[in-house]
Amino acid sequence: AKAGVELEKILITHGHLDHCGQAGMLAKELGLPIEGPHEADRFWISRLDEDGARFQMEAASFEPDRWLEDGCAIRLEPDDRTATVGVRPAPKSAELAVAARAR
Repeated sequence: AKAGVELEKILITHGHLDHCGQAGMLAKELGLPIEGPHEADRFWISRLDEDGARFQMEAASFEPDRWLEDGCAIRLEPDDRTATVGVRPAPKSAELAVAARAR
């Protein structure tokens, strides 16, 4: 809010420790939902506590509010844009393509 920005969600593209290791902690602290990654990354997310300790990083496992699937849309407020999710097959990683909606 200090910068004039209101956060509405945390978007995760994949479950690697260095990309989402503290996402659950941040979501809890800020009261935000987590969207993503693809459910194929459940394995990596379930290991965040263990992997964090192994690599001397603070991390915690979490359960996202929504798993991303290929072709699903993510609404981006307030400027009426949507992101379409494309999931690469191996390793599963969500890529977002953002396009402005016609008004």
